[in-house]
Amino acid sequence: MNLSITNKTNNKKISAFKGGEIYVIIVCIIHCLMLFFKWNYFLNPVLILFYILGIISFVLIITYFGEHFKQIKWVPIVRLILLALAVYMVYLNTQNLLSIVNPHIYDDILIKWDIAIFGKDPTQYFDPIRNPLLTEIMQLTYVSFYFLPMIHGVILYRDNKNWELNELYNQIIFGFLLSYLLYFIMPAIGPRFTLFDFATLDSEMPGILFTDAARAFVNVGGGVPPGTINPAEIVSRDCMPSGHTMLTLINMLLVYKYKTKFKWFFYLVGGCLILSTLYLRYHYGIDVIAGIIFAIISIYIEPKFRNILIKSKLINNSIL
Repeated sequence: MNLSITNKTNNKKISAFKGGEIYVIIVCIIHCLMLFFKWNYFLNPVLILFYILGIISFVLIITYFGEHFKQIKWVPIVRLILLALAVYMVYLNTQNLLSIVNPHIYDDILIKWDIAIFGKDPTQYFDPIRNPLLTEIMQLTYVSFYFLPMIHGVILYRDNKNWELNELYNQIIFGFLLSYLLYFIMPAIGPRFTLFDFATLDSEMPGILFTDAARAFVNVGGGVPPGTINPAEIVSRDCMPSGHTMLTLINMLLVYKYKTKFKWFFYLVGGCLILSTLYLRYHYGIDVIAGIIFAIISIYIEPKFRNILIKSKLINNSIL
Protein backbone atom coordinates (compact mmCIF):
# COMPACT_ATOMS: atom_id res chain seq x y z
CA MET A 1 0.00 0.00 0.00
CA ASN A 2 1.65 3.21 -1.20
CA LEU A 3 0.98 5.94 1.37
CA SER A 4 2.80 8.76 -0.37
CA ILE A 5 1.65 11.20 -3.01
CA THR A 6 3.40 13.39 -5.56
CA ASN A 7 3.61 17.09 -4.87
CA LYS A 8 2.56 18.74 -8.14
CA THR A 9 4.73 21.82 -7.56
CA ASN A 10 8.10 20.04 -7.26
CA ASN A 11 7.25 16.47 -8.29
CA LYS A 12 8.48 15.09 -4.94
CA LYS A 13 6.90 12.33 -2.91
CA ILE A 14 5.18 13.49 0.29
CA SER A 15 3.17 11.74 2.98
CA ALA A 16 -0.46 10.98 2.19
CA PHE A 17 -1.44 11.32 5.85
CA LYS A 18 -3.42 14.21 7.29
CA GLY A 19 -2.82 15.32 10.85
CA GLY A 20 -5.91 13.60 12.29
CA GLU A 21 -4.93 10.25 10.82
CA ILE A 22 -1.45 10.36 12.32
CA TYR A 23 -2.91 11.51 15.65
CA VAL A 24 -5.03 8.35 15.78
CA ILE A 25 -2.04 6.15 14.93
CA ILE A 26 0.11 7.84 17.59
CA VAL A 27 -2.52 7.24 20.29
CA CYS A 28 -2.84 3.62 19.13
CA ILE A 29 0.92 3.23 19.59
CA ILE A 30 0.58 4.68 23.10
CA HIS A 31 -2.20 2.17 23.78
CA CYS A 32 0.08 -0.63 22.61
CA LEU A 33 2.78 0.50 25.04
CA MET A 34 0.24 0.54 27.87
CA LEU A 35 -0.93 -2.92 26.89
CA PHE A 36 2.61 -4.35 26.80
CA PHE A 37 3.45 -2.73 30.15
CA LYS A 38 0.42 -4.40 31.82
CA TRP A 39 0.25 -7.45 29.54
CA ASN A 40 -0.10 -10.08 32.28
CA TYR A 41 -2.93 -8.17 33.99
CA PHE A 42 -5.32 -8.35 31.04
CA LEU A 43 -7.65 -11.28 30.55
CA ASN A 44 -7.33 -11.24 26.73
CA PRO A 45 -4.33 -9.04 25.83
CA VAL A 46 -3.92 -10.60 22.38
CA LEU A 47 -7.51 -9.69 21.50
CA ILE A 48 -6.91 -6.08 22.58
CA LEU A 49 -3.69 -5.99 20.56
CA PHE A 50 -5.52 -7.16 17.44
CA TYR A 51 -8.20 -4.55 18.07
CA ILE A 52 -5.55 -1.79 18.22
CA LEU A 53 -3.87 -3.11 15.07
CA GLY A 54 -7.30 -3.19 13.45
CA ILE A 55 -7.77 0.52 14.17
CA ILE A 56 -4.37 1.31 12.65
CA SER A 57 -5.18 -0.80 9.59
CA PHE A 58 -8.52 0.95 9.24
CA VAL A 59 -6.78 4.36 9.28
CA LEU A 60 -4.26 3.19 6.67
CA ILE A 61 -7.11 2.12 4.39
CA ILE A 62 -8.91 5.43 4.92
CA THR A 63 -5.74 7.32 4.05
CA TYR A 64 -4.97 5.25 0.95
CA PHE A 65 -8.40 5.42 -0.65
CA GLY A 66 -9.04 8.97 0.58
CA GLU A 67 -5.88 10.25 -1.10
CA HIS A 68 -6.08 8.26 -4.32
CA PHE A 69 -9.72 9.16 -4.98
CA LYS A 70 -9.76 12.68 -3.55
CA GLN A 71 -10.69 14.14 -6.93
CA ILE A 72 -14.18 12.72 -6.38
CA LYS A 73 -16.04 15.51 -4.59
CA TRP A 74 -17.66 13.48 -1.81
CA VAL A 75 -14.58 11.37 -0.96
CA PRO A 76 -12.96 13.90 1.45
CA ILE A 77 -16.18 14.07 3.49
CA VAL A 78 -16.43 10.28 3.65
CA ARG A 79 -12.78 10.28 4.74
CA LEU A 80 -13.66 12.55 7.67
CA ILE A 81 -16.69 10.48 8.66
CA LEU A 82 -14.73 7.22 8.64
CA LEU A 83 -11.94 8.77 10.67
CA ALA A 84 -14.54 9.91 13.22
CA LEU A 85 -15.50 6.24 13.49
CA ALA A 86 -11.84 5.36 14.10
CA VAL A 87 -11.71 7.98 16.87
CA TYR A 88 -14.73 6.36 18.53
CA MET A 89 -12.98 2.99 18.29
CA VAL A 90 -10.04 4.55 20.14
CA TYR A 91 -12.47 5.77 22.80
CA LEU A 92 -13.81 2.24 23.29
CA ASN A 93 -10.29 0.86 23.59
CA THR A 94 -9.45 3.60 26.10
CA GLN A 95 -12.17 2.23 28.34
CA ASN A 96 -10.86 -1.32 27.84
CA LEU A 97 -7.43 -0.25 29.06
CA LEU A 98 -8.44 2.12 31.85
CA SER A 99 -9.61 -0.44 34.39
CA ILE A 100 -6.21 -2.17 34.26
CA VAL A 101 -3.77 0.67 33.55
CA ASN A 102 -5.28 2.86 36.29
CA PRO A 103 -7.89 0.89 38.26
CA HIS A 104 -8.49 3.63 40.83
CA ILE A 105 -11.61 5.81 40.85
CA TYR A 106 -10.96 9.42 41.86
CA ASP A 107 -14.51 10.66 42.40
CA ASP A 108 -13.97 11.19 46.13
CA ILE A 109 -11.09 13.59 45.41
CA LEU A 110 -13.09 15.46 42.77
CA ILE A 111 -16.01 15.82 45.21
CA LYS A 112 -13.67 17.35 47.81
CA TRP A 113 -12.26 19.75 45.22
CA ASP A 114 -15.79 20.80 44.25
CA ILE A 115 -16.69 21.56 47.86
CA ALA A 116 -13.46 23.51 48.32
CA ILE A 117 -14.15 25.60 45.19
CA PHE A 118 -17.95 25.94 45.15
CA GLY A 119 -18.88 25.33 48.78
CA LYS A 120 -21.07 22.37 47.84
CA ASP A 121 -21.91 20.10 44.94
CA PRO A 122 -22.37 22.63 42.08
CA THR A 123 -25.19 20.60 40.51
CA GLN A 124 -27.33 21.70 43.49
CA TYR A 125 -27.24 25.31 42.30
CA PHE A 126 -29.65 24.29 39.54
CA ASP A 127 -32.23 22.77 41.90
CA PRO A 128 -34.36 25.96 42.26
CA ILE A 129 -34.84 26.24 38.49
CA ARG A 130 -35.03 22.55 37.61
CA ASN A 131 -38.20 21.74 35.63
CA PRO A 132 -39.25 19.35 32.81
CA LEU A 133 -38.96 21.95 30.02
CA LEU A 134 -35.47 23.03 31.06
CA THR A 135 -34.45 19.39 31.53
CA GLU A 136 -35.68 18.64 28.00
CA ILE A 137 -33.65 21.51 26.57
CA MET A 138 -30.54 20.59 28.54
CA GLN A 139 -30.70 16.89 27.61
CA LEU A 140 -31.11 17.64 23.92
CA THR A 141 -28.24 20.14 23.92
CA TYR A 142 -26.07 17.61 25.76
CA VAL A 143 -26.68 15.09 22.97
CA SER A 144 -25.96 17.76 20.35
CA PHE A 145 -22.29 17.42 21.38
CA TYR A 146 -21.97 14.62 18.85
CA PHE A 147 -23.28 16.78 15.99
CA LEU A 148 -22.06 20.36 16.52
CA PRO A 149 -18.57 19.84 15.00
CA MET A 150 -20.16 18.04 12.04
CA ILE A 151 -22.63 20.89 11.50
CA HIS A 152 -19.72 23.33 11.66
CA GLY A 153 -17.82 21.26 9.12
CA VAL A 154 -20.79 21.15 6.73
CA ILE A 155 -21.12 24.94 6.87
CA LEU A 156 -17.41 25.40 6.13
CA TYR A 157 -17.60 22.86 3.30
CA ARG A 158 -20.62 24.59 1.70
CA ASP A 159 -18.83 27.95 1.94
CA ASN A 160 -15.71 26.47 0.28
CA LYS A 161 -13.62 27.25 3.35
CA ASN A 162 -11.44 24.22 2.77
CA TRP A 163 -8.45 25.46 4.74
CA GLU A 164 -10.67 26.15 7.76
CA LEU A 165 -12.34 22.76 7.40
CA ASN A 166 -8.94 21.08 7.35
CA GLU A 167 -7.88 22.88 10.53
CA LEU A 168 -11.22 22.16 12.24
CA TYR A 169 -10.78 18.48 11.42
CA ASN A 170 -7.28 18.40 12.91
CA GLN A 171 -8.18 20.43 15.99
CA ILE A 172 -11.28 18.41 16.86
CA ILE A 173 -9.61 15.02 16.43
CA PHE A 174 -6.58 16.17 18.43
CA GLY A 175 -8.88 17.43 21.19
CA PHE A 176 -10.83 14.18 21.37
CA LEU A 177 -7.70 12.06 21.53
CA LEU A 178 -6.06 14.31 24.11
CA SER A 179 -9.14 14.01 26.34
CA TYR A 180 -8.95 10.21 26.04
CA LEU A 181 -5.33 10.21 27.21
CA LEU A 182 -6.19 12.54 30.10
CA TYR A 183 -8.78 10.04 31.36
CA PHE A 184 -5.91 7.79 32.43
CA ILE A 185 -4.74 10.35 34.98
CA MET A 186 -7.91 10.55 37.11
CA PRO A 187 -10.59 8.05 36.02
CA ALA A 188 -14.01 9.01 37.40
CA ILE A 189 -17.65 8.05 36.84
CA GLY A 190 -19.44 11.27 37.84
CA PRO A 191 -22.01 12.54 40.35
CA ARG A 192 -25.00 10.70 38.87
CA PHE A 193 -23.44 7.54 40.31
CA THR A 194 -21.66 8.85 43.42
CA LEU A 195 -23.85 11.66 44.76
CA PHE A 196 -27.21 10.57 43.37
CA ASP A 197 -29.14 7.39 42.69
CA PHE A 198 -28.66 6.58 39.01
CA ALA A 199 -31.80 4.41 39.01
CA THR A 200 -34.05 7.34 40.00
CA LEU A 201 -32.69 10.02 37.63
CA ASP A 202 -35.57 9.59 35.18
CA SER A 203 -38.14 10.25 37.90
CA GLU A 204 -36.12 12.98 39.64
CA MET A 205 -35.37 14.86 36.39
CA PRO A 206 -38.22 14.13 34.00
CA GLY A 207 -38.37 15.81 30.62
CA ILE A 208 -41.25 16.21 28.18
CA LEU A 209 -40.85 14.24 24.94
CA PHE A 210 -37.31 13.18 24.10
CA THR A 211 -35.44 13.31 27.41
CA ASP A 212 -35.72 9.62 28.24
CA ALA A 213 -34.61 8.54 24.75
CA ALA A 214 -31.73 11.04 24.71
CA ARG A 215 -30.65 9.99 28.21
CA ALA A 216 -30.74 6.32 27.19
CA PHE A 217 -28.64 7.17 24.11
CA VAL A 218 -26.00 8.79 26.34
CA ASN A 219 -26.09 5.84 28.73
CA VAL A 220 -25.51 3.31 25.96
CA GLY A 221 -22.68 5.41 24.54
CA GLY A 222 -21.13 5.42 28.01
CA GLY A 223 -21.28 1.65 28.32
CA VAL A 224 -24.56 1.32 30.27
CA PRO A 225 -27.25 -0.45 28.20
CA PRO A 226 -30.83 -0.62 29.52
CA GLY A 227 -31.36 -3.13 32.32
CA THR A 228 -27.78 -3.04 33.61
CA ILE A 229 -27.77 -4.30 37.21
CA ASN A 230 -24.68 -2.52 38.51
CA PRO A 231 -24.12 0.37 36.09
CA ALA A 232 -21.48 2.11 38.23
CA GLU A 233 -19.20 -0.91 37.82
CA ILE A 234 -19.19 -0.87 34.02
CA VAL A 235 -19.84 2.75 33.05
CA SER A 236 -17.08 4.56 31.15
CA ARG A 237 -14.60 6.34 33.41
CA ASP A 238 -14.52 9.46 31.33
CA CYS A 239 -15.50 12.36 33.56
CA MET A 240 -12.18 14.08 34.21
CA PRO A 241 -11.78 16.29 32.26
CA SER A 242 -15.21 16.96 30.78
CA GLY A 243 -14.82 16.03 27.12
CA HIS A 244 -18.19 17.65 26.36
CA THR A 245 -16.88 20.95 27.73
CA MET A 246 -13.46 20.60 26.14
CA LEU A 247 -14.56 19.80 22.58
CA THR A 248 -17.54 22.15 22.62
CA LEU A 249 -15.33 25.06 23.66
CA ILE A 250 -12.75 24.17 20.99
CA ASN A 251 -15.51 24.22 18.39
CA MET A 252 -16.87 27.54 19.69
CA LEU A 253 -13.42 29.15 19.61
CA LEU A 254 -12.94 28.01 16.02
CA VAL A 255 -16.38 29.34 15.09
CA TYR A 256 -15.21 32.72 16.38
CA LYS A 257 -11.85 32.45 14.60
CA TYR A 258 -13.37 31.50 11.23
CA LYS A 259 -16.32 33.92 11.51
CA THR A 260 -18.51 30.96 10.66
CA LYS A 261 -22.11 31.60 9.63
CA PHE A 262 -24.77 31.11 12.32
CA LYS A 263 -22.16 31.73 15.01
CA TRP A 264 -24.80 32.65 17.58
CA PHE A 265 -26.36 29.22 17.12
CA PHE A 266 -23.07 27.61 18.11
CA TYR A 267 -22.56 30.02 21.01
CA LEU A 268 -26.08 29.47 22.38
CA VAL A 269 -26.21 25.70 21.99
CA GLY A 270 -22.58 25.29 23.08
CA GLY A 271 -23.10 27.41 26.17
CA CYS A 272 -26.21 25.43 27.15
CA LEU A 273 -24.32 22.21 26.48
CA ILE A 274 -21.54 23.13 28.91
CA LEU A 275 -24.10 24.10 31.58
CA SER A 276 -25.98 20.85 30.96
CA THR A 277 -22.98 18.80 32.09
CA LEU A 278 -23.67 20.10 35.59
CA TYR A 279 -27.45 20.44 35.39
CA LEU A 280 -27.85 16.81 34.30
CA ARG A 281 -25.32 15.58 36.91
CA TYR A 282 -22.90 14.08 34.40
CA HIS A 283 -19.89 16.03 35.66
CA TYR A 284 -18.39 17.68 38.70
CA GLY A 285 -17.59 21.38 38.58
CA ILE A 286 -13.87 20.66 38.58
CA ASP A 287 -14.36 18.48 35.47
CA VAL A 288 -15.80 21.47 33.64
CA ILE A 289 -12.99 23.76 34.81
CA ALA A 290 -10.43 21.18 33.64
CA GLY A 291 -12.28 20.88 30.32
CA ILE A 292 -12.03 24.65 29.78
CA ILE A 293 -8.32 24.69 30.65
CA PHE A 294 -7.45 21.74 28.41
CA ALA A 295 -9.54 23.14 25.54
CA ILE A 296 -7.36 26.24 25.55
CA ILE A 297 -4.19 24.13 25.86
CA SER A 298 -5.31 21.81 23.06
CA ILE A 299 -6.21 24.56 20.60
CA TYR A 300 -2.83 26.21 21.29
CA ILE A 301 -0.54 23.17 21.02
CA GLU A 302 -2.21 21.29 18.14
CA PRO A 303 -0.89 23.59 15.36
CA LYS A 304 2.60 23.46 16.87
CA PHE A 305 2.48 19.67 17.06
CA ARG A 306 1.14 19.52 13.50
CA ASN A 307 4.01 21.69 12.27
CA ILE A 308 6.51 19.30 13.85
CA LEU A 309 4.87 16.42 11.97
CA ILE A 310 4.92 18.42 8.72
CA LYS A 311 8.62 19.20 9.11
CA SER A 312 9.24 15.52 9.89
CA LYS A 313 7.36 14.67 6.66
CA LEU A 314 4.95 12.41 8.52
CA ILE A 315 1.96 14.40 7.26
CA ASN A 316 1.29 16.80 4.39
CA ASN A 317 -0.02 20.33 4.73
CA SER A 318 -2.51 20.17 1.86
CA ILE A 319 -6.17 20.91 2.43
CA LEU A 320 -8.80 18.20 2.24
